[in-house]
Amino acid sequence: MHLPTMSKTRPARELAFLKTAFHLATKHTPPKARFIPYIPMLKENNTRKGFLKKEQFVKLANACANRGLWLRTILELTDSYGCARVKSSICGSSRST
Repeated sequence: MHLPTMSKTRPARELAFLKTAFHLATKHTPPKARFIPYIPMLKENNTRKGFLKKEQFVKLANACANRGLWLRTILELTDSYGCARVKSSICGSSRST
């Protein structure tokens, strides 16, 4: 049986969710929990690196606009939300989240 691998940030986020749930439970009327247990939080070290510089983004945006508005829109969304990895031979760099 193969178990799925878990990212290092997932346990920290699950602990934060559990902690929030206990806080909300104590504020409920009537309270669903009488006390909030101590939950040690894990350090999350997942800063995003590799974003495009302004001049690289402008160059890539112009190339995308030449291809079509749909591609320019996708580029803008991925840059705004940081949800994709873009490798570009146009600006000679890669951007990863």
